[in-house]
Amino acid sequence: RRGLGGLWEHSFGAAVAGGALAKELALPNLEQVSAAALMHDIGKLVLASQLGVEYQQVIAHAVSKRMSIRDAELELLGVGHDEIGHWLVTRWRLPKSLALPIALHHEPETASTHEVVTAAVHIADVLVRAYGFGFAGDRLLPAISPVAWRMLSLNQAKLDRVVARMHDDLQS
Repeated sequence: RRGLGGLWEHSFGAAVAGGALAKELALPNLEQVSAAALMHDIGKLVLASQLGVEYQQVIAHAVSKRMSIRDAELELLGVGHDEIGHWLVTRWRLPKSLALPIALHHEPETASTHEVVTAAVHIADVLVRAYGFGFAGDRLLPAISPVAWRMLSLNQAKLDRVVARMHDDLQS
């Protein structure tokens, strides 16, 4: 697949996965989780729109080298979509409860505030990738951060219920 043709689906799927996670775990900030999950990859849109063909090459590099899109961005551009997304939503003056999960969705263990939303966005991103909904710019399935797993008190039974709810929500 070329480009970011499936990014909208991935982002929408992450928002649905985040909502399913927040509902199943009775998290207090469902809207924040869904909104941050929807926007978690907004930095990719900025990079794609500003760099055009050069960003297409980053995606091709990630796929051909079987590396994460973020690692390819850092290697070829010196900046990742997470940092660009954080910069953008900070410029837009969106609350830190959205900006930090966008910035740290690949490294939720580094969050010192808004840890629950950050952990939920991280896990939503992984779940929608595992589900195969949309295209995030690479073909990898990252591991769920053990810190995020513990932060949300997840276990296999809860995860199974989240995935079932996500599946139902994506199919409706």
